[in-house]
This record gives sequence, structure tokens and C-alpha cells, in this order.
Amino acid sequence: MVTQCGIPPGESFTYVLETKNQFGTFWIHGHTRHQEVDGFHTPLIIHSRKQPVIDYDEELLVAFEDWYTTEFNVRQEYINNLKGASRPPTNYAKALINGYDGNNTAPITFVPGKRYRLRVVCMSVNNWFKFRIPGHKMTVIEADGVESMPLEVDGLSMGPGQRYSVIVTAHKSDEFNYIYNVTSYSRFITKEEGLRPIVYTGLIKYKDDAPTKTIPVVSDNQLVWPEEAQLQAYDKQPRLPVDRQIELT
Repeated sequence: MVTQCGIPPGESFTYVLETKNQFGTFWIHGHTRHQEVDGFHTPLIIHSRKQPVIDYDEELLVAFEDWYTTEFNVRQEYINNLKGASRPPTNYAKALINGYDGNNTAPITFVPGKRYRLRVVCMSVNNWFKFRIPGHKMTVIEADGVESMPLEVDGLSMGPGQRYSVIVTAHKSDEFNYIYNVTSYSRFITKEEGLRPIVYTGLIKYKDDAPTKTIPVVSDNQLVWPEEAQLQAYDKQPRLPVDRQIELT
């Protein structure tokens, strides 16, 4: 984290970041008065010179974020009074996918037989997201900038700031297109059937005129989601010895 005095209006400042020994999927954002919610953020991808955990043909970026139409002082009142009269309405807080309204994002194009690395970034502040491509499996190979041993999952559950890289292999046929799902959750917004959580959908396009394949709906508890305890670092560095213990009560 970089902390300093604000940059005056109309002025500029150049940051030089040393990334020689770093690689992975990250994001950068402002930290003053919810600047990150108002658009002051961007994914940051640092490519490695090493061979990837699993070879792939192409990489794609998928970024989620929560989006509010109210100004900072209104949002702050909502957040500071989670159980009070200021609790936000059910339709409060939308989601953007790759910078566009959740249901109006450009299709993700797959070429039959190709293997894709999806770099998935949750640039959210309050909401968390679940991401699935029904009819396709995902293999996690990176979590929060750390390469991991391959772990096959059905989807991703991501809190604010989390990042994953997953390998998705396209089907061999372009007979069908598919629908991906992005579900937005929030603890401080009242749940309401059909309105909250909000489910956004987008297109996995194999061919312009292909029909969309219907996939039976499966409940989340029947699916495999990545758990931090299941992930193992790819480099398998040994745990550092503990030489000091602090108890908090």
C-alpha cells in the first residue's frame, strides 16, 4: 500500500513499482472516500517468465465490481447503520462485469478445443460474487497472486479484493453457446426473492448463430467451490517455523 498526501487537482504523479520478483493477478485502487467504488481502480496483471502451471492458448480477463449511483456521504450512512433505519433498499448496489452493466457485457468468445486462462478479479468493496459457466469445469491455478496446484471446481466464490486464475477448456464443438452466471451478494442489503441476491448472466459465444444450450439448474451446495484450505502452493515451500506466539483475548 502507498500512503501519501493527495495529488492536487490538475497535477500528476508517477508511481514506479518494483515487480521483478512478483507475478500474478492483482488490482490497484484508491482508498479515500470510497474512490475505488467510484471507478478509481483497475486490474493489474504481471506476467511470469516461468512456464505456467498448465499450458493454455489464450488468457481473458473477467472483472466484477459493485456500482452505486449515490454519493459517498449517502453510502457511508448506509454502511454505518447496518441495523438502523438507514438500511439501504433491496435494489441498492448494482454490479458491473468488465466495466459494463452486468447483463449487457460483451460476450466471452471461445474457440472450440482451445484452453483458456480466465483471470478473475473481484474489484468490489461491499458485495461478493459467485461465478459459474454451467456446462464447463474450471481448474484453479492461482489464488491472490500465488500459483497453486491444480484444483478442479464448478465455480468461484469471491469476496472483495480476491483474485483467481482458472483454466477452462472449450468444448470441441461449436454447436451450442452457453450462459455464464454471476451472482451478487451483500450482507447489508435486505434479501428479497427475485431481487436480492442479484443474478447476472452473460454469453459464452462459440458461434454467432448457435442456439444457447439449456443446462439444468443445480443448487450451490451440490457444486464444488474452492476453499482456501484445499489450495496448495505450487512451489511447495515449507512452512516457516513459528518462533513467537501472541494470544489475543
